[in-house]
Amino acid sequence: MTQPTQRTQGTQPTQGTQPTQGTQPTQGTQRTQRKQGIQRIRRMLARAALGFAALAVLTPLSAMAQAWPSKSLRMIVPGAPGTSPDILARTIAQYLTPRLGQPIVIVNQPGGGGNIGHGSAAKAAPDGYTLLVTSDQLSINESLFKDLPFHAVNSFIPVVQAIVSPQVLLVTPGFPAKNVAELVSYARANPGKINFASPQIGTVGHLSGELLKSSQKIDIVHVPFQGATAAIKEIVAGQVQMMFVTLPPAVGQIQAGTVRALAMSTVTRNPAFPNVPTMKELGYPEFDFGAWQGVFAPAGTPPDIVARLNTEINAILRDPEASATLQKVGFTPVGGTVEQFRALVAGTIDKWGRVVREAKLKVE
Repeated sequence: MTQPTQRTQGTQPTQGTQPTQGTQPTQGTQRTQRKQGIQRIRRMLARAALGFAALAVLTPLSAMAQAWPSKSLRMIVPGAPGTSPDILARTIAQYLTPRLGQPIVIVNQPGGGGNIGHGSAAKAAPDGYTLLVTSDQLSINESLFKDLPFHAVNSFIPVVQAIVSPQVLLVTPGFPAKNVAELVSYARANPGKINFASPQIGTVGHLSGELLKSSQKIDIVHVPFQGATAAIKEIVAGQVQMMFVTLPPAVGQIQAGTVRALAMSTVTRNPAFPNVPTMKELGYPEFDFGAWQGVFAPAGTPPDIVARLNTEINAILRDPEASATLQKVGFTPVGGTVEQFRALVAGTIDKWGRVVREAKLKVE
C-alpha cells in the first residue's frame, strides 16, 4: 500500500553546506577594494597637505600685516636734503608718524641720477618697513639709462601719488626777455648764446629745456649742475640765463626777486603764484605737465600694508593743515589709488621716452 506523500517544508541543507546569504567577494575583488580605499586616503591626505601649505604661506603674511608696524620705518629719498622729494618725504613723515604710531627715518641716498636710492629701495625686504619717496625721474631713467637693475613698474608697488608740481621757467633778473615769447625771439636771434641750467642730465628740468628747444627750433645750450640748489645759485649769479626747475626749491628766490618766473608747465596756474601764467595759455601746448612725486614700496609688499599706507597718506593729503603745508612750498596735493598711480608711472615712461630719443640723450 502506497504511503501518503509528506508536505515539503523546504529543502534542508545537506551536511557541510552553509546557507547562502549573498555572493561573497572573491580574493581579486577584495584586492581592488583595498587599492581604491588606499587611493581615496591618499587623495584626502594630498588635499589636506595643500591646505596646510596654503595656510603656512598666508598665515605669516596675514600676521605680518596685522602686527604692522611694530618698529620704525625708513623712507629712502634718492636726493640730498632740501631737494624736492626730500621736502615731500619729511612733510609726509611728520603727519604719518602719529597715524602709524612708529617713527619714520628719512634716508637720503643721492647720486646716479636717482638710481642709487631707487636701487636700494628695490632690493629692500618687502615687509612694509622700507618706503621710497621719489619723482618722475624713476620713469625717465627707464629711457635714459641702459641695463638698470630694477624697473620702474615691475620692481615697485606705487602706493600713492602724493603731489604734482610745475616746472617753472626761471630767468636771471637782468635777462632782456620779459616773457616767453620774447625769450624765444631772443634765442632765435642769438643762436647758441643762451645757456639753460638743469639740476642734472636727464631730469625733468633738462628735458623741459630740450622740449622747448625742439618745439620752437631754437639753439640753446644745456649746462647741468649737481642739484637744483646749485643750478638756481648760478641763475641768481647770472652765470646761466634760464632754467626749468621744480617749483619748491625756487620759491624763496622767486619771492625775494633774485630770479624771475616767466611761466609754469602745468595746465592750471599754481595757487602759490597765481600771477605767473602757464606755458599752455601762452601758446605752448606741449607744456601740459607737472612733475609728479609719490610713495612706493618694494614689489611683494603685502597688499594689506599697501592698502593701509594708501589710506593713511590719502587722509594726510586731504588734511587742511598738511595740505596747506604742501601748497606753501609749491606742491599741489593729489592722492588717489594704487592703480591710478601705476598708470601714471607707465605713461610717464612713454612721454619722456620720446623726448629722450629725439634729443639723443643717453647716460652710461
